[in-house]
Amino acid sequence: MQGERGISADTALRLARYLRMSIEFWTGIQTHYEVEKAKMRLGDRLDNEVKVLGLSVAPAGRGVGVRERGQNRHPAAPCRTIEPAAVVAGPLSAVVKRRIRMSTPTAYAPPPVREQPTWEIAELFPSQGHWSEGDYLALETNRLVEFSNGYIEVLPMPSISHQFISLYLYRLLYNFVSSLALGTVLAAPAKVRLWRGKYREPDLFLLLAQSARRIHEQYVDGADLVMEVVSGGARDRDRDWIEKRQEYAQAGIPEYWIVDPETETVTVLALEGGEYAEYGEFCRGETATSKLLPGFVVLVDDVFDAQ
Repeated sequence: MQGERGISADTALRLARYLRMSIEFWTGIQTHYEVEKAKMRLGDRLDNEVKVLGLSVAPAGRGVGVRERGQNRHPAAPCRTIEPAAVVAGPLSAVVKRRIRMSTPTAYAPPPVREQPTWEIAELFPSQGHWSEGDYLALETNRLVEFSNGYIEVLPMPSISHQFISLYLYRLLYNFVSSLALGTVLAAPAKVRLWRGKYREPDLFLLLAQSARRIHEQYVDGADLVMEVVSGGARDRDRDWIEKRQEYAQAGIPEYWIVDPETETVTVLALEGGEYAEYGEFCRGETATSKLLPGFVVLVDDVFDAQ
C-alpha cells in the first residue's frame, strides 16, 4: 500500500476477513497498481514493440501464403497461395477466416476493461491493528462496526426478522422504563465502551437513572442491562453466546439477555461475583423475567412472532 509493500494473496485474505469485504477488492487494488506502474515504465514502447495478433492480407495481385497440412514451419517451405477473393469465397477453415478477419483494423476491438473498485478509498483508513479510539469514533458509516485493541470488525446487516424482534423488545423495555422513570433505553447503532480500547454495539441496552453521567455524545461507558438478538452463522452465534458473555461480565454489566431465534429461547444472565449465572432460560409458552427490573416481563411467544 502507498508504494511501500504489495498486497499478497495472504494479506488480501486477511484484509477481506477483517473488514468483511470481498477478496477481489484487495487483489484488484494490487493488480491496478501494478498495471499503472507498467504503463508508466513502458510508455510509447508498448505500441512499437507489441503488435496485435493477426494474419496480414496480401495486396492485390499477391496471394496469402498458407502451408499445406503436414509441412514443417521452416521459412523456406513451399506454400500454396490463395488469391484474396478466395479468402471470402474459398473453402478455408473457420480458423483461417477468423485470423484473417482479425488482421483488418476495423475488425479489431479491444477486450472490455473490467471495472476496478475505488481502491484509493482504502488508503484513507488505518491498517488493521493500527486503529486508535479516535479513528474509530470518527468513522462515519451506517454499518455496525465494533472495535477491539486496534482492530475493527464490520458486522453483517441484521435481517428483517432480527429487526422485528429488536423493535418489539425495544418498545417493551422503553415503555416499562419510561413509565417508572428508571433510566434511558438505547438501540443500535450506538457505541458502548466496555473498557479502554474495547467497544461493542448491542442491539438494546439500558442505563439506569443513576448512570446518566456515563452517557457521552459519541458513546456510553458501560450499561446496566444489555440485550442481543442472535443472528447469522456460527461466527455470529459464538460472538453473542461466548465472546460477549465474557466481555459484558468483565465490564461489570449486571444483566445480559440473549434472544435466540434459532432455538426460540430467551436466556437471562445475572452477574454474580464477576461472572454470569443463568437467572432463567425461557421457551415458547413461558414468560421471561428480569432480576434487575422486578415487574418487567416478556412473553416469549410474542417475541418470536413479532412482525
